[in-house]
Amino acid sequence: MAKKKEKKAGKRMKKKELVKVLLEFFHTKQDEVLSLKYIFEQLHLTTHPLKMLCMDILSELSMDDYITEVDKHKYKLNNHGVEMTGTFQRKSNGKNSFIPEGGGEPIFVAERNSAHAMNNDKVRIAFYAKRRGREAEGEVIEILERANDTFVGTLEVAKSYAFLVTENRTLANDIFIPKEKLKGGKTGDKAIVKVVEWPDKAKNPIGQVIDILGRAGDNTTEMHAILAEFGLPYVYPAAVEKAADKIPAEISAEEIARREDFRGVTTFTIDPKDAKDFDDALSIRKLKGGLWEVGVHIADVTHYVKEGGIIDKEAEKRATSVYLVDRTIPMLPERLCNFICSLRPNEEKLAFSVIFDITEKGEIKDSRIAHTVINSDRRFTYEEAQQIIETKEGDYKEEVLMLDTIAKALREKRFAAGAINFDRYEVKFEIDEKGKPISVYFKESKDANKLVEEFMLLANKTVAEKIGRVPKNKKPKVLPYRIHDLPDPEKLENLTRQTLEISERINQDIFKVLVTYEMDVFGGSNGDNEPEPSFAFDTGGGSKHVNQSIATVSRTPSDAPEYGGAISVDSEGNVNGIDITMPVMNFSETHYFRASKVTTAYKKRLAELTGTVNNGKFKGYAPGEVLFLGASGSRRGKHSDDDWEITFRFAVSPNRENLKIGDLTIKEKLGWDYLWVRYADEVSSDQKSLVKKPESAYVERVYQAADFGGLGVGQ
Repeated sequence: MAKKKEKKAGKRMKKKELVKVLLEFFHTKQDEVLSLKYIFEQLHLTTHPLKMLCMDILSELSMDDYITEVDKHKYKLNNHGVEMTGTFQRKSNGKNSFIPEGGGEPIFVAERNSAHAMNNDKVRIAFYAKRRGREAEGEVIEILERANDTFVGTLEVAKSYAFLVTENRTLANDIFIPKEKLKGGKTGDKAIVKVVEWPDKAKNPIGQVIDILGRAGDNTTEMHAILAEFGLPYVYPAAVEKAADKIPAEISAEEIARREDFRGVTTFTIDPKDAKDFDDALSIRKLKGGLWEVGVHIADVTHYVKEGGIIDKEAEKRATSVYLVDRTIPMLPERLCNFICSLRPNEEKLAFSVIFDITEKGEIKDSRIAHTVINSDRRFTYEEAQQIIETKEGDYKEEVLMLDTIAKALREKRFAAGAINFDRYEVKFEIDEKGKPISVYFKESKDANKLVEEFMLLANKTVAEKIGRVPKNKKPKVLPYRIHDLPDPEKLENLTRQTLEISERINQDIFKVLVTYEMDVFGGSNGDNEPEPSFAFDTGGGSKHVNQSIATVSRTPSDAPEYGGAISVDSEGNVNGIDITMPVMNFSETHYFRASKVTTAYKKRLAELTGTVNNGKFKGYAPGEVLFLGASGSRRGKHSDDDWEITFRFAVSPNRENLKIGDLTIKEKLGWDYLWVRYADEVSSDQKSLVKKPESAYVERVYQAADFGGLGVGQ
């Protein structure tokens, strides 16, 4: 058999490349003394120019105190023996950092020196000598405590293996999953994966599927994915659900006999229209002497959930219910919160109640706390109760109006005593039949809301006073109370970051609701005397991180490689993404619309057009120059037939033609297309330095084009 010919020496390695190779080599042999001969052999530096270049680099590194020449032509990595403990912060672009305990400047940790530490892991690093003109650098030598080892993403399944493609910005590599660890997952499934191993020389971590959430794109699946990603519960453990199913819903005659019976007293609930759990109710009946008996009834959960039981422990772990746009993840199993303990109409329910004897002017003559049994006569929504208050007509109008009168008197007394008014607008979503939000609006707190609020406050105050009151010749009870200290800045920053991340995920992945309606107080009148449209502009800017384009528009040269729509690809083929500079100019227009035009379909159209560019001429600008940022609006009155004042926001970035990038020419670049250029190192004409020369250029389309005629503001 003929002997295989040895490969000819390749082209000369550039200085930048050799520096990188040398650094990686020293880090892999950090405790060893390396001779020059050994370095040449191990790095296959066989040519004279490469050996000379290597010696020059070693000399520079030694002068920088990055390595130490312990003997002639013998070198060792210099870490000065400095070790530090702190938090590791991973970046998908490889620019990881280390934050020392107690604060201090971040220390750069290259990916090769990360030991595969994960984001927010507690680690110990070795601090290396700082190279001239370079940032401080360290190497992870021990992972002390893992912060998180589970990730959410979409499965891509091959014949004998699979990958989890994550959307986590801190993890650059997909997670490799052996076929036997898939748990039945298929391509396109959203899954939760636990990282079980990350071998030293492996590019990808190895994981196993913990749970399959469902098909990517499904509303419930995506909601569960968001909850799982941020460590929030999305399902109940089977054992807890089983324990809840065993709880009997029937109330025994013995239990009723031990309680005050309010089943014959007019009682109702007032809740949001989408509420499923009714945990509080109000009762009212007239007494002698101008008094009214008002009962504030809270569902008696303690009768069903025993301290220390499996349901109690799960509720303690969750601490509270999680409220999302289209659903609630309850603290208690659904059987308890939505059925057994929910004060549903025409069903006997157990309650813990505060009973008041009170006048029409809010003067409390007597109060008591009692275990009760009730039977709600009616379930009101806030809107239904508000209509009774405004029209003086409807079911149980006498009772509702009297409760409203008493509540207003209590509120007046409370403010007179120095209470703070916390009234605010609440953001609400309009949900379609499939659970998808189609618009956003601000919900104002009206009299019906304040009615419930006032009696809840009164009940809480009364319970606190009863517990805190010290009987004669008795020691005071231990009364826990809560105060609000100044917020921890770090926790506040983390909360803000998580909130923004969740919001971003919801906007991008699920709801696509980009139109919000800001509540203002607008003047003016309906009809022919409405104000003329107004125009305003500003030249403020900003930035947006993008790593994937919609479509490749053009390429130069024609043989440029395909990166599947990725933008900002470095010389090694890594996708880093870029920061798009936002816009050259912002402008807005305010228009006035009849109520009949601002339909649900119109709002949906605004949402669809948000984040698109003009496909035709618009407001004097050429196609591709104008980006629609969204709209904000409000009714100019309190009634459904009042007209709307809507402000439309745009950004303008000009088109470019015959754009020169070195020797390359870009024939056409629309305003919101992104231009990226790959540069290559080249030796200068005098052979003394390296220069950057553009090698290829791409124009990538970032935003879809659409017809702005649907905005209804003219062309």
